[in-house]
Amino acid sequence: MVIMMAKYVTRPNDTAQILEKLEEMAREVTAKELRCLMYRVHQTQEHPEELLLYEVYQDEDSLNAHRQTPHFARIIDTEIVPRLISRERSFLTLIADVSR
Repeated sequence: MVIMMAKYVTRPNDTAQILEKLEEMAREVTAKELRCLMYRVHQTQEHPEELLLYEVYQDEDSLNAHRQTPHFARIIDTEIVPRLISRERSFLTLIADVSR
């Protein structure tokens, strides 16, 4: 399992449009990427221009395949990233899980 967390910081005037694009991305991932086990987008309460993405993939190949999809190129690379103030990504190791 590969877990990735990304933090996007948007310009306040762009936040709503970027959230719409991330919702579109989530629909594309759900429909077309069976090896993506989870794709969640969060907005921080304290700073609405900060968005956190939490993604879980079956393996490294699944994550790499995700980055090569047409919807990733169109939505993330072309429509979102150029409009961000910053983008940070971290890869995580699961230590404890309390899923219900």
